[in-house]
Amino acid sequence: MINDKTIKQVLKRVAEEFAFMFTEEVEDTVYEIPSNLVESEMEFFGPIRGKVIMIAPEEFCKIVISNVLGIEDIDGEEISVSVEEALCEFLNIFCGNLLTESFGEDVIFDLYPPKSGKTDLEYWGEMLSNEKFICVLIEEYPVYVCIKIK
Repeated sequence: MINDKTIKQVLKRVAEEFAFMFTEEVEDTVYEIPSNLVESEMEFFGPIRGKVIMIAPEEFCKIVISNVLGIEDIDGEEISVSVEEALCEFLNIFCGNLLTESFGEDVIFDLYPPKSGKTDLEYWGEMLSNEKFICVLIEEYPVYVCIKIK
């Protein structure tokens, strides 16, 4: 089953191995929330059905792009990857790893492509009060994850 400890372990592993980023845990679920947030979500179906929501600052997404593509200054470069696409790919890898870690390699899940967009603080505040998010600092940026089982 999916639990908080597994979510944090998988998030740490994906950040380190895929995006070459360092993580640290935060004791409080709520960390200082930046104003430029990107939200991505993806659904999965299998022995259980659910959705993973990930919210992160744009600056975090830019670092993912920079590290994965090997571009030192993405603001000065012409790149075809948006911050939304970067978070979608990070979420896609996280979700696949989380399901495998939680249920094993022999269990089959259908993963729907992630959707992403920018979110505003009002919407974020509403979500935070209604859902259980786990926060991990990745390169000192708060990355929030919520797993909703249907």
